[in-house]
Amino acid sequence: MTLTVVILTKNEERHITRALASVSSIADRYVVVDSGSDDRTVEMAEARGARILVNPFVTQAQQFNWALDQLPSDTEWVLRLDADEIVTEPLAKQIKETLPKLGTDTKGIYVSRRMHFLGRPIRWGGLFPIRVLRVFRHGVGRCEDRWMDEHILVDGATADLSDEIIDDNLNSLTWWTEKHNAYASREVVDLLNLEYGFMAHETVADKALAQNAVSRDPDTFHAACAEIEGMGLDVVELMSDAYRSHKNAVTRHEDKLPDLERRRREVMRDYDALQRARPIEAEVIEG
Repeated sequence: MTLTVVILTKNEERHITRALASVSSIADRYVVVDSGSDDRTVEMAEARGARILVNPFVTQAQQFNWALDQLPSDTEWVLRLDADEIVTEPLAKQIKETLPKLGTDTKGIYVSRRMHFLGRPIRWGGLFPIRVLRVFRHGVGRCEDRWMDEHILVDGATADLSDEIIDDNLNSLTWWTEKHNAYASREVVDLLNLEYGFMAHETVADKALAQNAVSRDPDTFHAACAEIEGMGLDVVELMSDAYRSHKNAVTRHEDKLPDLERRRREVMRDYDALQRARPIEAEVIEG
């Protein structure tokens, strides 16, 4: 039984050594996928024995799936860990003791995850710890293709461990604010996509339904655009960024590009129609 830990990084010198140290007792291989750090992240990861891969970042999901495709064929189990997370000693012990005992029908393992904020655990609110699937057999698990809140999907039975991964980011409150502003923009892409279907979308709850039950109601789409603009965001820029990123991700499947272009044109057409309709609506209200 071997375990490979995969960590995605960009400018994580505050966290990477701590993350790697937390899995040193259970990891047979560390793989760090960096997307252009200009600090000491890569140097520090190499010092801990990590294999470094470099790949441009589009989304967390695409980056992680790319990393999975780079793993050697002899990879057995994979642990997904964020750079600002640590595996607690009790969880490391559980993983070490449990993996050799699992039957071949078990494809993934759920663990608990708890957030710390500015050095203190979040104890109230009924949210933490949450259950997340973070350990899985190589070849049967992938990250769902979403811009935000992506999860690992596995095809098969799963097991449960009780102990925790701790998310304990050491950056400042300003960093947190900027991070969650960026998250909000990415969440907008996912929400619009659910309504209008300009990109493929997967969910843990119902992957097939999410891909097929796409709303084509223009009123709903227009309302979403209005909400986005109300938050001070540029819809066209947001859509164009989403389109460019997704197009880059599917260039290896040329047959998908015409449909992607058609959907992008539909989105832009309906948005333009909304913009043209606004002056007329204003005149009617004033009259």
